[in-house]
Amino acid sequence: MTSSIFDLPEVCLLIAKHLPQPDLARACCVSRHWLVTFASVLWRSIHADHKNYHIFCTAFPRYSVYIRELRCSQGVKLDYLGYQCTQLVVFEAPLLSLTKLNDIKQVLESNRSIEDLSLSSSMIYRDMNLDMETVCVQQTMEILRLVAGMGNLRRLSLTGFQAPPGALEYLLEQRYDLRSLRIVRWEHRQCPGRGVDPVTGLLMSHAAAAVLASATELGQLEQQQQQQQQQQQRAPQRQLRSLHLQGYPDGHEFVLKIVRRTPLLEQLSLAQSWTHNQRIFISPQVEQFCQQLKSYCPCVKELRLDQTTLCPDSFKYLLSAFPRLRRFEALEVFHTRHDYFEILIDQESLWESLEEVRTPDYGFHIGD
Repeated sequence: MTSSIFDLPEVCLLIAKHLPQPDLARACCVSRHWLVTFASVLWRSIHADHKNYHIFCTAFPRYSVYIRELRCSQGVKLDYLGYQCTQLVVFEAPLLSLTKLNDIKQVLESNRSIEDLSLSSSMIYRDMNLDMETVCVQQTMEILRLVAGMGNLRRLSLTGFQAPPGALEYLLEQRYDLRSLRIVRWEHRQCPGRGVDPVTGLLMSHAAAAVLASATELGQLEQQQQQQQQQQQRAPQRQLRSLHLQGYPDGHEFVLKIVRRTPLLEQLSLAQSWTHNQRIFISPQVEQFCQQLKSYCPCVKELRLDQTTLCPDSFKYLLSAFPRLRRFEALEVFHTRHDYFEILIDQESLWESLEEVRTPDYGFHIGD
């Protein structure tokens, strides 16, 4: 029997949720009963950086069972994590190098229930020989396959990844239930003599692909091919609500590959790097791009553009792709301000929906 109401875990948990970290730490020292409850709240969300790294490593073996959200800064080693953290729902990894990939793989393999994942890569391929580059591409694909197998994943951020063409499409087909996706500085990196299998995500040699093609011609894989086509026709629509693309290859084609089958998308952010300014000038290709955007994601309510050069006509076409637009933000969008606001005001299709417009030095609500 409990001697006090404060010995009830439910009561302690309610109190713990309202205490700052210093008070939580003191409460852990009161008794064994309090230790379990208050430590579960104190250690639930951890941000490990170089300042608290030594203390964190010392206490980690004892309290790792309580950690649910782990965010690691650059410079924090991950080899001590091993398979001890097994109940993470949020994980943010520092800059990945070839030496850290095995550590990341261990964490991902032992935490298949992660809901929010952020990974950054720091591998520089230009300083590698061909063999080392191939190894890095293979390791990267192993990481992406692990991510593709996380059934609870809803928010994903990938920064600085270099993977073969088709890798991102494979990931999105497997994790069609993602709600939020952030891709920053994604680059296509060919693996000599190999391509990505769209079904398994494995790197398949071109020779193997040729054998499969020959077998298909002979009719040996005709039934399997028909089944795959039927599965593709029944492929579920993607559940993306928020998409941020920054520093991406292939221009419009890359964007369309991502937004395909995203009818629920509400937030779209397109940003290029300083060295690859995005240029949208009126042309048949731009018109088709805008028409496909309207068809693929008709529910977009928030649009953000950065590092983009727009001509007035292309701006009109782009706005016409989002008839439900409520908020528009422009950062480093190159054209005259006079044309910018004049075009916005002239869009009758947006008069009822558009509520807010923001630029780097000026923002206002349409109703003001």
